[in-house]
Amino acid sequence: MSYNKLLMPFDEPKCIISVKAAGTITDGDIVAWESGTDCVGSDISTYATADIAVLKAATAWNGIGIAMQSTTSGLNVAVSLDGVFILPAGSTFVTANEDVVVAGYGNMVNGISDDASGLQTVFGRALTSATALTGFALVKLR
Repeated sequence: MSYNKLLMPFDEPKCIISVKAAGTITDGDIVAWESGTDCVGSDISTYATADIAVLKAATAWNGIGIAMQSTTSGLNVAVSLDGVFILPAGSTFVTANEDVVVAGYGNMVNGISDDASGLQTVFGRALTSATALTGFALVKLR
């Protein structure tokens, strides 16, 4: 597994989904919905895994979880939607007990102040602080 290691048994994820990979995904990647605003094409009786696809997150707006395994495009991947992970800090210092957003590169997170969290899509809450670009923080996914 890459440096984004799930801490177990500190906080075992309770919500892991299996979805289709829309590109190559490495375990520990922060992933995002591939289809954007597209609707799911099946109803509850004919649900198809292909209805929901993810790829490596590229912007601060679209991180939904962390890949629990590596896979190639078209195959299924397990994605944790909750839990506590070790994540590297991006270009912004991460402060304990404040929200973080996906940095949009290198599976990093950036810290944001509580008064700015309404302006961005919050990915999680930092449990520890981390120095920008060199530090790692414990992050609880939301």
